Amino acid sequence: MSSSDAITRRRFLHVVTAASAGACFGCANPGSVDVLTEDFTVKISEVPELQEIGKTALVDAGTLRPIAITHIAEGDFIVTGTECNHQHCGVTRSGDGWRCPCHGSTFTLEGDLLGGPATAGLTVYDWTLDGDLLTILAP
Repeated sequence: MSSSDAITRRRFLHVVTAASAGACFGCANPGSVDVLTEDFTVKISEVPELQEIGKTALVDAGTLRPIAITHIAEGDFIVTGTECNHQHCGVTRSGDGWRCPCHGSTFTLEGDLLGGPATAGLTVYDWTLDGDLLTILAP
């Protein structure tokens, strides 16, 4: 190996730093908000969690993170996104709300911000119900 092929400490640190920054580019992009771009329909009878009041179903609606549908009363639902706006991690259900496992932000079940470092609540979706079909409306 010639001296021009040798990896110096400085070059190694540049390569590692660049690779690390690239791996987390989506996390650091403050403009990235994971939202529906078109309406999405769910057949309630095909999602077991939606059969029971109090349960939450995470559905793949073509967004990066799943959409959360919580059945709160007969014919009534709460529909939110599951992306924390702090560093775009996915939130998880925690008791009667949501928690971001990355840095501890907390949200109500309705998506309102309770505690940061997030600076805004979860995306909240309007919806319609027609028989067995729940349509989540794109903003």
